[in-house]
Amino acid sequence: MPRLYHHCLLLECADAAALAEALAGLPARLVVWRISETVVALDPEAADEVLALLRRAGLTPRVVTT
Repeated sequence: MPRLYHHCLLLECADAAALAEALAGLPARLVVWRISETVVALDPEAADEVLALLRRAGLTPRVVTT
């Protein structure tokens, strides 16, 4: 069955190790769904919190909007 996601926040990393590193600094409550080894869906209401936590961990996320 096809699914259409509206207002979602995706975190995509280059590889599984990079995703694990990014997720290590995020509260588990923010992860809504693990889509693949390199992509997770996060709570869209927490976008600002996610950005702050990733930056605090020394990561430099690129924000893409559509």
